[in-house]
Amino acid sequence: MQPEQRPTRTEADVKSTAPGSPYDPENLLYYHTSLGLVETLVKRGVLTREDFAKACVLLTRKYGLPPESIFAEQPI
Repeated sequence: MQPEQRPTRTEADVKSTAPGSPYDPENLLYYHTSLGLVETLVKRGVLTREDFAKACVLLTRKYGLPPESIFAEQPI
């Protein structure tokens, strides 16, 4: 029996789930906490820097931040 195949999510599939203003302190806390978790996975070698860059784009969109926002992580 083969394991169940999960559909792969693309950047276009991720829509903002931000309840109100993207600059709401709680929203920013969730955004930066999520980025911190991804960064930890990169440091441990579980994810690559390319994965981190993709996660930055996805999380910025999910939490409703404009990509040019000073609060949005800019992957190097």
